[in-house]
Amino acid sequence: MATSNFYLYSPSVSKQTLIILHFRYNGCKLVFSTRQKVHPKYWNQKRQRIKETTACQEAGSINQILNKIEVDVNNIYRDLILNDLTPSNNQLKSRLRSKMKLDSHALKSAQNTELDFIEMVDRWIADTLHYCVYKIKVYSKSLTFIFSKLFLSILRIVDSFLSSSKSQSSFLANIT
Repeated sequence: MATSNFYLYSPSVSKQTLIILHFRYNGCKLVFSTRQKVHPKYWNQKRQRIKETTACQEAGSINQILNKIEVDVNNIYRDLILNDLTPSNNQLKSRLRSKMKLDSHALKSAQNTELDFIEMVDRWIADTLHYCVYKIKVYSKSLTFIFSKLFLSILRIVDSFLSSSKSQSSFLANIT
């Protein structure tokens, strides 16, 4: 089973330090820089995220980036396994770097206004769910009825949340 943990590169310094991903899989360990920095006094060691305080305004966005990196590395790992490839640090790093480059372009364009950011999040969710639907279709023989039912329940929850927000159209209507 693969596990992801985030640590500070230099937890005892009195200035900002890099946040590092440690991804353990098959007895191996990948150490990867998230390229995100935080002052150690704002780091929550137990949660492995930044404390959300008024003094650290970027905490929310950096925590979202860390969540996305964690999801991405797990998805990349699962993809390699599903394609009968033996994961290696080089494969994981290169795929994670390319994923982060693609996402950073989307994030830069979304920083202009709050609406652009909301649209970017909607697109990211839609892309992620499109990918999940694609994987379900491809690997449908190995999925059980319970998983399919659970996934549809999750899609309905996401759809109702997005429909109740300021989003104009139904999310599920966009992915079918």
